Amino acid sequence: MAGFSPGNVALVSLGGVDISPYVEKIDMDIKSAIMPLPRLGSNGTAHLPAPTDTEFTLTFWLDSVITNILFALAYTRPATTAQLVYKPEGVSGDTRTVTVFCSDYHEDSDAKSPNKGTCKLTTSDGVIA
Repeated sequence: MAGFSPGNVALVSLGGVDISPYVEKIDMDIKSAIMPLPRLGSNGTAHLPAPTDTEFTLTFWLDSVITNILFALAYTRPATTAQLVYKPEGVSGDTRTVTVFCSDYHEDSDAKSPNKGTCKLTTSDGVIA
């Protein structure tokens, strides 16, 4: 089960709880729309980047340690946030710290890959520290 454990480099904590042993995969996606702005009296077009949208997608094994945290983030209204600390290179590498809320939560228990889930965590302010 511990395919993403601290011995395999990357570390992930959510709300101060180390969830690395339960995470199979994490994807970080940063997007920014580019808005074209036609210039008056000219054929040229300026391009203005919009604020960034950052999403982390976790693929995890179902265990009460991680599901209690993620399910609470997904289900509680008004939406609550938690601090995500992601260290893709382990203890000695870079750290990405963001405040996130759950925008999508899915649990799946089938015969091929039993007891797995996915969760999309979206930054609440677009800032990665």
